[in-house]
Amino acid sequence: MQADSFRALTGYLGQFPGRKNVIWIAGGFPSDDPAMGARSALAEVIMNPQTNSHDPLPTNDIAVYMLDPVGLVAPVAIGTNAGYVYGRLAVADGWRADQMHGIANSTGGEGFFGFNTLEANLRQAVADGANYYAVAYSPGNFDYGLYHRVTIDLKNHPGATLVYRPGYLATDQPRPIVWSGPARKGKLPSSAASLPPGLSLGAPDMTDILFCVHVAPLTAQSDLKNLHKRVGQLGGKLKQPVRYGFDWAIDPDGLERTTEPGVGAATTVTLTVIAFDAEGKVLNSIENVVSVSGTPPLSAGDLQFHQLLDLPKGNVFLRVAALDNRGRMGSTGISLRIVAAPEIAGAANPAPH
Repeated sequence: MQADSFRALTGYLGQFPGRKNVIWIAGGFPSDDPAMGARSALAEVIMNPQTNSHDPLPTNDIAVYMLDPVGLVAPVAIGTNAGYVYGRLAVADGWRADQMHGIANSTGGEGFFGFNTLEANLRQAVADGANYYAVAYSPGNFDYGLYHRVTIDLKNHPGATLVYRPGYLATDQPRPIVWSGPARKGKLPSSAASLPPGLSLGAPDMTDILFCVHVAPLTAQSDLKNLHKRVGQLGGKLKQPVRYGFDWAIDPDGLERTTEPGVGAATTVTLTVIAFDAEGKVLNSIENVVSVSGTPPLSAGDLQFHQLLDLPKGNVFLRVAALDNRGRMGSTGISLRIVAAPEIAGAANPAPH
């Protein structure tokens, strides 16, 4: 992976708020002459951002955990040039270790080099990256374009090892726009490129709000021939659609609620379903805003909702999401194989509630 590829990765992940962990398994990096200690272009731009202020590489709160699958390397002797060959191998191994630890340490992650325990190192990287503290401060001088070093000391715990990003490049470039509120009801973007973070096909699952959703075709398939009665923003464009029901149960603990006199804790939740084809094209979508109020404690049984959406036949890939009015989101992906269902004339379908 080179700087351009990493830039694309960080740009995509930067859409999502909070810390992101990238586990990178690599046995080496391209360089003209590693024996001479030349760093790869990617390692150079990450490890020395102060020298690359003209073209900074955005890390976007991403910590890289470097894992070396090569493991321990024994000394090698080849012919009469054994010392020379061994020397170059030792230098090359030191060069690889410098790259891996340098990239990891510069982003607030960790490097695992020279171990034969790849699975254990992978588990440790996942566990370490799942627990962290967010520390913030306001500098007295922003000094745009300059690199600011950061040192953190932990008092009363001399044996602790701190892993953190050792600095940052101050820039006046705006951060990626993060979706901070629900879209207008029924007006989700019809283009996949315009969708908010967390709703695009293949996006990481968001876990701020936990929910269960049961997805199944309705027994009563009615009103499908009437284009004006189709369900979904693009329902009228579908050929021979099948109507599906979505039964939600939302965990109230993840919702940000405000207290209103006479109502108790209240908020709104936007329930969103977007259907894609295999190429990522939006096929249909629905969005309903529901009100949540009541006196705590509430349970998931108190927050059950029903939603409808017409889906086309064939392979369909869904993104389902719940978003509260503070921008907290839960989302996941569901794959379906839609087959034609017999229409039952005159049968009624329940409306979303």
